Order: sequence, then C-alpha cells, then structure tokens
Amino acid sequence: MARGLYKMLDGEPVAIGAVNTILIASADGAIPARLYSPISDDGASLPGIIYYHGGGFVFGDADCYDNVCRRLANGAGCRVISVDYRLAPEHPFPAACNDAIAVARDILSNARRYGVDPARIAVAGDSAGGNLAAVTAQAQRGDSRHPLALQILINPTTQLCADTPSMAAFAEGRFLERDDMDWCVSHYLGQAKHLTHDPRASPLLATDLAGLPRALVFTAGHDPLRDEGALYAERLKDAGVETTCVCFENLIHNFIVLGAVSPAAHAAIERVHALVKDALHDA
Repeated sequence: MARGLYKMLDGEPVAIGAVNTILIASADGAIPARLYSPISDDGASLPGIIYYHGGGFVFGDADCYDNVCRRLANGAGCRVISVDYRLAPEHPFPAACNDAIAVARDILSNARRYGVDPARIAVAGDSAGGNLAAVTAQAQRGDSRHPLALQILINPTTQLCADTPSMAAFAEGRFLERDDMDWCVSHYLGQAKHLTHDPRASPLLATDLAGLPRALVFTAGHDPLRDEGALYAERLKDAGVETTCVCFENLIHNFIVLGAVSPAAHAAIERVHALVKDALHDA
C-alpha cells in the first residue's frame, strides 16, 4: 500500500545513468542498497550521498524512494546509495541505526569501489531517514580517516515524542499526524519507551554536537516536525558547525516525494538539489 501511494505521488521513473543493486556487509548480515548514477555520468569519481528513506522506522523501502533518489542523483550530480535498512517491529531499535552506520562506514572505507570520491561523501534522509542521517553523522564523528563531508536532513525527526509548538499546531490533517508518529515510535522502541532519551534515537539530545560535518537542514512550515528540525539546526550552529537551515513555509511533511503533484514541492526539491550540489561539488 505504501509503495503504491509513493509511486502515485512521485510520478513515472526519471531517466538516469544507471541503477545497480548492491549488498553491504555488516555484523548483522548483508544490507541491500541501490546505487544510482546520474544521467551525466562519464565514469569519473563523483560525490556520493548515502540516503536513508523515511517511513517512521516502520514503512518504506528503496523502491518507494526510487524517484527521490533518481532526481537527487541527476539534480546534484552525485552517486546516490539508497539504503534498505531493517524496519520495526520485526527489527526494533537499534537495528535501523546500526544498519545506517554500517553502510556509511563501508561506503566511506571503500568509496572508489562505488565510483565515489572519498572526500565528498554525505549522509542524507527525510523524516525517520533524517534521524538516521543525523545519528550516523554523530557516530562517524570520531573517525578522522573517513570523515563525512556533509549531512543533509530533510524534515528530520530529531527527538522522538517531542512536545513543540509545531507538533501541537499540526498534530492532525497535514499528511503526518501525531497519533501516527506515536504508533511508529511504539513499534520502533517496543516497550523501552525510556530510549526516547538515547541520542541514537533522539539525536537532538546528544550533549555535544561539536565537530560534526557541515549541515543542510530543510523543514516545512506546516510539518509537525518543523520545530525539532530547526532546533537541531540551531544546536549545530551553536556548536560551531557550518549549518544552513531552510524552511519551506507553505509546504507539509514529506514534500520530497510530492514533486510530481505539487509545483511548490517541485520548486523546493530543485532548491534542495541546488544547495546539495553546491556543497558537495565545492567540497
């Protein structure tokens, strides 16, 4: 059902240079992923973006986000690795963040194998995937041999079960609802609700954000997650991290998949791509 909805919203597949299915080894078993090359690909090493899809840690997969990643590869002139991380409730926390970190470490360590420039690698994601991107950036911070160049957080959930003005204002009626989020968190964390305070689940609660890679944070004005995304951006800035935060005031959560049906979302997506391209091609 989710796959059909995403495909209906995001239109026909966009032409691209190549799409290859790959498997990333990890301590918990092989993690499937897709490697997208842009239509402009000439075989040279390109910046790489490791993308974690949204879906509340419960829904979604690389197929749902196929066009998101096709557009991102073309628009930013990058190779995109879309990660099919494990989902709850079959695989509760911390399975998803373990997979996210494992894939990033493999790509960073073996970048040339994937046609990626090791000095220009980003983690990215939307919603729950934005959470995983932030968590991965924090986990990778101490590895000076394989640093990330950029983190791209789109409508990120940065604190599970947060109480913010935007969460109260947009709790119902705008694509993502608070009851849905609470349901997803209950499946992701199971009975261990105290884990909402673990920075691997709520990266906003990390005590120190210094030394993290440059950040692009994108929020939407009518998204219940708007404020926690903005709060994370402010904390990054306060920690000395170069951070750009853009709020698309008239959009809702998950605008990243609405480009085929909303001109405003399409324009926002193009701006995201332009900022990502500038950041990675100038890195």
